Amino acid sequence: MIGQFDFSQKGYVSGRGRSAVWRELPFDGKTIEPQFMMALETYLNWPKAVRSSKLAFMDVASATNARSFIGSFAKGFPGNHKTPVLTVANGDLGKTLLAAAVLNSFAFDYALRCRLGGLSLGWFILEESPFPSAIAKKNRTQLVISSCRLSLLHRLFAPDWLKLKALYPDLAAQEWKKWWAVTESDRLRLRTEIDAICADQYGLDPDDFDWMLHEDSTDPKGFHRVDKRLPFRERLTGLAAAAFRALKEGKWSAESAAKLSNDEFFEIIGIPELTAGPEPLIRKRTGCHVWKPEAFGKDDPRHGWTWDHCWQDAVALLGSDEAVQKYIEGDSKPANGGVDQPQPDDDGPKDLFGNRIPTDLFGSELRTKPRKKK
Repeated sequence: MIGQFDFSQKGYVSGRGRSAVWRELPFDGKTIEPQFMMALETYLNWPKAVRSSKLAFMDVASATNARSFIGSFAKGFPGNHKTPVLTVANGDLGKTLLAAAVLNSFAFDYALRCRLGGLSLGWFILEESPFPSAIAKKNRTQLVISSCRLSLLHRLFAPDWLKLKALYPDLAAQEWKKWWAVTESDRLRLRTEIDAICADQYGLDPDDFDWMLHEDSTDPKGFHRVDKRLPFRERLTGLAAAAFRALKEGKWSAESAAKLSNDEFFEIIGIPELTAGPEPLIRKRTGCHVWKPEAFGKDDPRHGWTWDHCWQDAVALLGSDEAVQKYIEGDSKPANGGVDQPQPDDDGPKDLFGNRIPTDLFGSELRTKPRKKK
């Protein structure tokens, strides 16, 4: 079972239907424990199967749940009709991670809840929901890296980490598993950043965002169910609102955030006691609070924390060094890093005269509003 930025939130234990029993899977020890299995031959030969980068999401959804859109990056995993998938144009890895960040944000979720009237979420609803048409490069980079740190928490994603390292050379500053956001403080900080940056890309101001996230238990479509056992200022909603206000006041930016520690970030947004002090508030949250991958022995299944280990895992998955190198390079080697690579001239839809038709992130044609007659 998937969750937000979590390809395997729960593992199946026993039972069927509503009586099924599931167990929570910690971020520092992710495994894959599905309820149903599919033959490998069926998956590989099914013509509609998506085996490249994709965004899986929960079909069962409601405007009155804690969150309406629940999705995560997935690759190489089959799913049934209750976990449909979205694919971006050309199956781009970076753009898929970007979509995961935006669609899991409060700003998108709020717009989605205004359109979601039933208990099932599909493309017929998502295609009419607003997605930022242009995201600033500095924000896009931060969203992609944050999304990959939150989502790619398994050795099966080793080839994708290597590809991202080639696109974003700054990832070489730390070893592979040092980037994994498995501690509660890392995950909360990154999700807070994502929500604040996405609110900015949607053109909101702090008062708008405060109103969207305000605590009101009488509002059936409100976000008051998120972290409801905690005081508002410690919830993801309260932290996102505070972070967005600090962002608009110039106290931090997508570029400066990459250089800030968790303690410094939460101090900037006005709640330093969340991670600092003798009894940080973060310990009220259930989750991993210590992550030292370099301390794992060779007998530990979590062993293998350097970029060399990442390469070895990628070779084991793809079959050879040449296959790994080909996957990293893709169709064309990146020139300036990031997901902003130019597409070939003959790629994408064209009009009657051979001119390129503008498309969105998912390859759908952008509709232009007809000019009003004077």
